[in-house]
Amino acid sequence: MKRLMKFFRHLLHTIAVLLLPKFLKKSSITCEQYAYLIANSDQNSNLTKAQIKIHNMMCQTCYDYEKQIQIINRECKKLNEVELSPEQLSKIKNSKNDILKKYGS
Repeated sequence: MKRLMKFFRHLLHTIAVLLLPKFLKKSSITCEQYAYLIANSDQNSNLTKAQIKIHNMMCQTCYDYEKQIQIINRECKKLNEVELSPEQLSKIKNSKNDILKKYGS
């Protein structure tokens, strides 16, 4: 099934590159823009979400990237459930303060 989806994405990408008019190509997003939009997905408009879905259908790399981001987000939510000792919290706070002093903010 994965192999079929990869083939389908490659086919869609080839069709888009060869057949889409220039104005449609300009309105599509690049992989770099896609990565930024996926990282900030809670702020996307409906038009942007549609552009993301279209790009996602054509680009296997971005599709894989989105799946990785979903896994990372899911695992990060689990981190909120971890209890830290006072010593660990103190180390984190000290590290944060050191970084803020070094880089100013």
